[in-house]
Amino acid sequence: MMRAAIRSANASENRAVGANQINTRGPAIRTDGLAVSELTVKFGGLAAISDVTLSLCVGEIVGLIGPNGAGKTTLVNVLTGFQKPSSGEVTLNGHETRKWGASRFRREGVARTFQSGRLFGKLSVLENAEVSAIAMGASRDKARKQAVELLEWVGLREVLQRPAESLAYTDQRRLDIARALCSDAKYVLLDEPAAGMSDTECDDLMHLIRAMPRKFDCAVLLIEHNMHVVMGLSDRLHVLDGGRTIVEGVPAEVQAHEAFLRAYLGAEIVE
Repeated sequence: MMRAAIRSANASENRAVGANQINTRGPAIRTDGLAVSELTVKFGGLAAISDVTLSLCVGEIVGLIGPNGAGKTTLVNVLTGFQKPSSGEVTLNGHETRKWGASRFRREGVARTFQSGRLFGKLSVLENAEVSAIAMGASRDKARKQAVELLEWVGLREVLQRPAESLAYTDQRRLDIARALCSDAKYVLLDEPAAGMSDTECDDLMHLIRAMPRKFDCAVLLIEHNMHVVMGLSDRLHVLDGGRTIVEGVPAEVQAHEAFLRAYLGAEIVE
């Protein structure tokens, strides 16, 4: 079962969707991180993302927010190789990624979690974390050592041998974060990690996420609807609406911006 899980982990990362040809339209805004420049993604005649430019550098937490359907998940799919852009540029530390698939992004240090979680339910909590490390080339001994350390750090020390499917939802989210970190990722993209959590659980999660850049020398892109979480954690925010960037900046500036208020509260509230 463990070998099958490893094969499945590798296979899932190779299934990048979409095959539109990339057109380079200019340099990314940063050369020392993960970045998109003038990015557009179209499905048929519909543009899910239009002319978006964003960068993520080691040491920072960037919040990516917007109403439902704003294009957040599509953007994350592009940043991790699961979706090819229709035009624009995606770079990692200055390297063009147009020929990369999801597995190459992962090998180069870009990891993600998913909204729904993608755990191996029948495997133990420990084995789930080990699979991620082994899939990235770690030996079994190194994978186990790394997995134990990370699972202890996220607070799952007492449930290492339990089947992953038996965990409470909040603990499954913690396991998902540990699995992303098991690959020694430098860029960790967290897709709605606080969904369904209580206020106390959110506060505990915030403590973990806040510590990640310094402890693991990484960057975090946080996609989240919980405003308490994203405003409390982010060094800066990038707000999408209708597939376009409407405002970006530090949280205090964004919260007071008219475009943000219109997107979240409606024009009649602003006026």
